[in-house]
Amino acid sequence: MLGTIAMVSVVAPQPACAAQARLTAPELDLKAAYLLSFLRFVRQETPSPLRQADSISVAIVGDDGLGRALKLAVQGRRLDGRSIVVSSLREPERLGEYDMVFIGFARSTAVDQALAQTRGAPVLTVGESDDFVGHGGMIGLFLEDRKLRFAINVSAAGEAGLRISSSLLSLAAEVYGRQR
Repeated sequence: MLGTIAMVSVVAPQPACAAQARLTAPELDLKAAYLLSFLRFVRQETPSPLRQADSISVAIVGDDGLGRALKLAVQGRRLDGRSIVVSSLREPERLGEYDMVFIGFARSTAVDQALAQTRGAPVLTVGESDDFVGHGGMIGLFLEDRKLRFAINVSAAGEAGLRISSSLLSLAAEVYGRQR
């Protein structure tokens, strides 16, 4: 799946949410495909006893369009034998209980509040606000030359007990920190 993600050289990254108002259905589908790909290439170093073994839970916070696109994309699909359950949330609530959280807020205070709920928990955090990875998020989406790109904060992922595959790291436009 990741092999189909287009990568282009960069000049000046912009947060993907800056153009969110103009996103078309194919663009939302592309973002949903990225999220599914991220799930494939990130593993918990030690499985959490709090997680259900038969499903992967994903929360989409603050982006109803992406939530709908991801729900359609995962319909009937399984990952490592587990079903994928997507929840759309208007406000961050109990985010530490999910396997992956997409934070669709543009305001840094809302992003910081959402990230605080996941800090220390084995939750993959993905967002698209300015400097998302600089605020402690793990994967930040941004538009670059009209292409969807991403940056990875491996330090934040490692602190949460998550391991990002070298395949995904090689596709990232930017990688921050070190993977253990």
